[in-house]
This record gives sequence, structure tokens and C-alpha cells, in this order.
Amino acid sequence: MQPLVSVVIVNWNRKDDLRECLESIRNQTYKNIEIIVVDNHSTDGSIKIVRKEFPEVKLIVMPDSSYGACETFNIGFANATGEYIAILDDDVMLSPDWIEKIVKKFETEPKDTAMIATKIIDPLGLMWPSENNADKEFYCGNFIGAGAMIKREALEKTRYYPKEYFIYWNEEELAAQLLSKGYKIKYFPEVKTYHKGHRSQRMTKRRFYFFVRNRLWTFWMHESMKKLIKKTFTHLGYFLSSLGYRYITTYIKGVIDAIKGLPDCIRNREVVDSPYWEIKG
Repeated sequence: MQPLVSVVIVNWNRKDDLRECLESIRNQTYKNIEIIVVDNHSTDGSIKIVRKEFPEVKLIVMPDSSYGACETFNIGFANATGEYIAILDDDVMLSPDWIEKIVKKFETEPKDTAMIATKIIDPLGLMWPSENNADKEFYCGNFIGAGAMIKREALEKTRYYPKEYFIYWNEEELAAQLLSKGYKIKYFPEVKTYHKGHRSQRMTKRRFYFFVRNRLWTFWMHESMKKLIKKTFTHLGYFLSSLGYRYITTYIKGVIDAIKGLPDCIRNREVVDSPYWEIKG
């Protein structure tokens, strides 16, 4: 019997994208699927569409729209019952054999392979990974949450996405948790995830704030002491020189709030000792 695959999607006011995404899941060649949509209190008709057109979906509606992507994904993970959990953005399209190919890949992988990451393609072309590595399989230290699949037993040994991150850099932190526990992440280019318009997002003060704060937290929780100080200052210098002067108050707030979260970083610290782990400073 096919193992159950839980598909977890978080949505907020993307009814048309969500409809196309759900239709591509409904058309999968793999049939033992549980679909969970966590809706962050959409006001564009998304909730009505799911209830009317996709009654097979387990819909969880948040009481308001103040919840971050990390927390809403975590709610989806907690409600998933499958042996495998597919992590998808609400604006992706899957080929009909997307799930089937990944499940078969897991069956050929060592037990310590916790996650399969896919090739992410957006309207501008290849989004992840780089062109140099796009067509070969390899073990990696990261994944893109727009289209990946993880073993539930491995996910349950982590803190899921860090709720305190709210949004951005949560994939890197979850990847670090997996690697610190001896798991591996396999990039599998045979499976492609089509993602709409991600790189069209411009840097805003809000995104810049989370980039500064959350990346510092990731360093402080998972880098060795030998690398931690160097990467911290390299990171701070990079963001200050690239955008910090334009968003100087946002930059300062991100650094201050990162320092405020230092006690939690120490409490959750798990140094990653893996040849696949690398976050450039």
C-alpha cells in the first residue's frame, strides 16, 4: 500500500493561485494524499473556494491574519498524519508525477535522508539552486519551502519552523536542525516545482528587518564558535553596505531585536557539524 503523503499549504489572499495549486495536487498520479490548507484569514474568497470546490481538503482557518508563515505552517505540520509531508507555497504548480517521483526517490535513499528538495523554477527561469548545480543530484544544506518533502518522523524531532522568525530564513533554520541531528537533505533535480513570481518581490523595510534579525539568529544557533563571530560581522557589514544606509533605522532595529533574542538562541543552540552545511556570511 502506498504510504500516506500529507500536503501542507499556507494561503493568504491568493485564491486564483491556490485553486491552480490544488488542482495540480488533485491531478497527481499518486492517490494516497491528505491535503491540509492553513488559511491566514483570507478576505478574497479563498476560504469559500476551498470549501466549495475542494471538499477533500482539510481546511484550517486562522482567527485573524496576524499569524506569521512559520506559525501557520507549523499548525499544518501538527495536523499532518502522513508518513511524508510535502511543503508547498500556495502559488506553485506541480507536474502530475511530482509526489510519485519523490516517494519513489525516498525508497532508494538511505534512512538518514530526511528531506527531498526539488528544482524550483519561476517565470524568470531557474530560481534554485544555481545553474552550476541545477542538473545533478547532491546532498545539500538548505531547501526552498516552495516545494519540498520531508519525513514526518524526522520533522517531529525538530522544533518545526521557528515561530519567533515569523517569516524568512525559516527554511535555513529547519535545515540546520535536521543536519545537527545527523539527517541529510537530498536535492533531486528530476522533480521540478513551478513557482510564480517569487523573484519579482522587491526588498522592503519589512523583509530587510527579518533578513537582518533572522539570519543572525541562525548563525548564533548553529555556527561553531570559530565561525560565529566572523560570520556575524561579515553579515552585518554586508547588509549595512548593501541596503542599511537606506533602511538604517530598520537595520538598527533588526540588530537590537536579534540581541534581545540571544538567550533563546543559546537555549536552542545546536551546532551543525555536517559537510553540507554552509551559509555564507
